[in-house]
Amino acid sequence: VDGGTNWTTTNLTVSGTAISITGVDASTVTSIKIQVLDAAGNAGTTATQAITYDATAPTVTIASIDSVTEDSDDATADFTTNQATVTVAATLSTALIAGESAQYSIDGGANWTTTNLTVLDTAISITGVDASTVTSVQIQVLDAAGNAGATETQAITYDATAPSTPAAPTIESKPINGSD
Repeated sequence: VDGGTNWTTTNLTVSGTAISITGVDASTVTSIKIQVLDAAGNAGTTATQAITYDATAPTVTIASIDSVTEDSDDATADFTTNQATVTVAATLSTALIAGESAQYSIDGGANWTTTNLTVLDTAISITGVDASTVTSVQIQVLDAAGNAGATETQAITYDATAPSTPAAPTIESKPINGSD
């Protein structure tokens, strides 16, 4: 990790032909050199691997979470629905670039997934969301290095309760022409 000045086997494991090195600070190390030594201490060819550290969030963002599948008789995008299974629609600021992807969470950000998520140009569609148990959806963009962009969150309200029936009106009898 220091250009080959010092060699170590610390944090190095070998399994068959696979070599794993842990504990490397990728924010300060730009390359790793690996050498195999035989029983007599003779070094084989040195292999060098460059490391690129990227902590920059993606520039593509979630512009808006636009709607969920609404009630069949409700045309307003109020994120309240009587549909148990909904589709969530969102819009990206621009189309994703190579290596970027979108992901979403329905448990407050504890778990992220791409299951049932599709992106077409700047349109995001997430199908099969269980609105009867999910109270919000979060969406974010990941770049090729795994850096997450800003998270957009939208509450979802599931309302399957029918409106109450109004009481029968009270009708008063009044004379029409002024006589009883």
